[in-house]
Amino acid sequence: MTHSGTEMEVLSSSTLAMRGILKPSQRTLALCGTLLLSLEPCLCLLSTGIMGRACPTGLLILARLDTSPPHRPWLTMWTSSSTSGRVWREQVRAQWWLFGGSYGGMLAAWIRTKYPHIVQGAIAASAPIAQFTTPCDAFGRIVTSDFSAAAENSSCSSAIRASWSALDRMALLPNSTGFSWLNENFQLCPSSHMATATNISTLKSYLTDLWTNLAMMDYPYPTSFLAPLPANPVVAVCEHLSKPYTNDTELLQLVFKAVSVYFNYTGEAKCLNLMEEDGIGADMWSYQACTEMVMPFCYDGISDMFEPAPWDLDAYTKECQDMWGQQELLSQLWPTASMGEGT
Repeated sequence: MTHSGTEMEVLSSSTLAMRGILKPSQRTLALCGTLLLSLEPCLCLLSTGIMGRACPTGLLILARLDTSPPHRPWLTMWTSSSTSGRVWREQVRAQWWLFGGSYGGMLAAWIRTKYPHIVQGAIAASAPIAQFTTPCDAFGRIVTSDFSAAAENSSCSSAIRASWSALDRMALLPNSTGFSWLNENFQLCPSSHMATATNISTLKSYLTDLWTNLAMMDYPYPTSFLAPLPANPVVAVCEHLSKPYTNDTELLQLVFKAVSVYFNYTGEAKCLNLMEEDGIGADMWSYQACTEMVMPFCYDGISDMFEPAPWDLDAYTKECQDMWGQQELLSQLWPTASMGEGT
């Protein structure tokens, strides 16, 4: 089989992507290029990170293979807000294949459902289209099961469950000695130093996101999508968290060693910055999660390893409005009512 110069360029980029040489946005585009060479016409729905970094904020990149001479194969780009409707109208006779991951996967499933006469099939990876109607505690239980399976007697998830109250007790130590201990032993950057109970809440939120991210990135090979990570990162962190401890400081030292697998696997980080965003546009997803993708999450601390937190739509609304302005949130049922279940 022979390839044109453009095809070879796409295939070369894909090889670099698989070896982890390209940046996350470049890797995603390169791998989409490989799909586009395989199926025609094809639509690659990219995730929030590409949405926020490779094009202006709030615009979704749509890519397809233009099969008309002399452009074959030619990766063309549109933004969903202006031209995707025209694309569908022009290609109404085509049988499209959709590929998407994360939010892009949700779009792939929804578009397949709404336009079955145009879309022949869709592969939607990590696409939580059922989260809007799923019991709010399901996600936490699934994440916890990953950590429970990584060490004997669920010792890893048990240690995480015990760490929340350990942090609370550290905050109550006299003369701010608990805060000072955390600042030093968690190697916190000056901007993330602990001084009040509010700071402890910030640390807890960071840890909650970190444990969740590790579960989502628990691939059997090294990745650098959210952060440079080893193969089977949950097993790697649980090697620390499954060790015995006798008091709060010993437990929290194990927690920091586990956290270091995520934030400092390369050894290049000088300190832990609790405010640092990931490299795929989490800030943009925060806006979208507040304005249209309202997903209910809750934890009970019993069937999961997280600190108990009920789903409170009023509190969530206030948090979103404090962050993004006083716009009204859409109902959490809006995506399902508007797009369907995607099945």
